[in-house]
Amino acid sequence: MKPIITLLLLVFTFQLYSQHFVKEGRVWHRYQTPTFSPGYTNSTITCKYPFFKDGKQYYEVYETLEKDSLYWHKIGIIREDSIGKVYYEDPNDPEHLIYDFGSKVGDTIFYNTQMKCGVQVLYIDTILILNGEKRKRWNLSNIIEPDNPFLVHDSWIDGVGSTHDPLCKLYSLFCSTDYFWDGISCFYENGILLYMNSWVKDCFVTATNEQQSISAKIFPNPASRLLNIQMQNPTSIKYQIFNVKGIQVLQGDLESSQSIELQDFSEGNYYLLLNNKFGAQSLYPFIKN
Repeated sequence: MKPIITLLLLVFTFQLYSQHFVKEGRVWHRYQTPTFSPGYTNSTITCKYPFFKDGKQYYEVYETLEKDSLYWHKIGIIREDSIGKVYYEDPNDPEHLIYDFGSKVGDTIFYNTQMKCGVQVLYIDTILILNGEKRKRWNLSNIIEPDNPFLVHDSWIDGVGSTHDPLCKLYSLFCSTDYFWDGISCFYENGILLYMNSWVKDCFVTATNEQQSISAKIFPNPASRLLNIQMQNPTSIKYQIFNVKGIQVLQGDLESSQSIELQDFSEGNYYLLLNNKFGAQSLYPFIKN
C-alpha cells in the first residue's frame, strides 16, 4: 500500500506545480557562446499579444538584443495545446513542434523524421526554482547519436523550457554538433526572477578570452583508481562524466588540482566535460581499466 501512496503523492506534486509554457509576463534571457569573438551575444525574448488563428490561440514572440532595451522586434508566433505540446513558427520555418510537456520516460520526440533526429526522455525528476517552488524536469538525450557527447543533451523545466534555448533551435540542437544558443541565463515571470543559470553571475553575460578558455591536463589515461586533473585557469569549473551511451554518471566542481575517484566505474571509455561559468567547454576522453 505504501508504494501506491508514494506514487499518488508524486503525481499530485507534479499536477500541483504544472505550468503553462506559453504565457504573458514571461521573459527569457539567453546567451550565445562566441565563435570568433571575445564577447557574448545576449538576447531577451517574451511572448505577448494573444490572437486566434484557425481556431487556435497564439501569442506573438518578440526579441531584443540590447540590455534593458525598449526596442523589441517580432520574430515569430507560438501556441500551446491542452496536452502540453508547444508549436513555434517564424518567417523561415513553418509551424513545428518544439516541446511535448506531456511526454513520459522512454518517449521519443522527433524533430526531423528524415534525419531520424530528435530526443528521448531518459528520466523525469524535479528542480527547486528560486521562489521555493518545485518544478518537473525532463532529462533528454539526442537519438541521432546517443553515445556522442558532442551532440547536445538537454533538459526541460516545466514552465521554463529548454536550458539551452526557450525556442529550441532544434535542427541545430539535436541534429548536428553545433548549436546557436548555449543557455538560458535567467527566466522571469511578471518581473520576478525564478531561474538563474548556475554558470552566470548576471543575466546579461559578458566575458573575455582569458575568462572563456579552459585548459586542463588529465592523467593517467588509461586510469584505474583515480583520474587526476590539473587546471591552469580554475574559475568556477564544473565537470561532468559521460559513458559511451552519452549518459551522465558523475558531476561536481573542480579545484585547481583534483583527483576523481573511479573505483565504482565499470571498465570502458568515458568522456570528461569541463564547463566554466562563461559557457566555455572542453572535452577529454579517457579509459577506465
